[in-house]
Amino acid sequence: MGIDPGWDYNVGRASALGRVGTLFMDKLTSMPARIDASMAADFPELALDAIAEDVRSWMNNVKAGKLSKAGGNRVVGAMSLITVEKLNAIGVMPETAAITLKQRSIKHLIAEERKGDKALPEELVSEIAALLQDPKAVV
Repeated sequence: MGIDPGWDYNVGRASALGRVGTLFMDKLTSMPARIDASMAADFPELALDAIAEDVRSWMNNVKAGKLSKAGGNRVVGAMSLITVEKLNAIGVMPETAAITLKQRSIKHLIAEERKGDKALPEELVSEIAALLQDPKAVV
């Protein structure tokens, strides 16, 4: 039994695309910010959706305690070239355009002891990669 091509969704292809996208995003940490931002801007939207899904899955694993207690980082987005250039104009020179999130930061953001007005909703944290694709502001 297979997936009918008419369903317009290939599970294996989507999964592979997410991993390729994530590997690409991980490379952003090793290049200058202007190159990072330019490359990220040209990344296809389909791949960005796959990256967002991969980050969402990673975060769900972190929340479930399925990942290393030692921690780990994940590139969840990239600053735009305009943002990098504006930072440079005011004398701030980022080493990279990559936006990373630490595994322990996820746990901290959604921790039970932070409930109330300080905690972020888990749904918001899980969607961070998708939200970074269309930011409304840079603070």
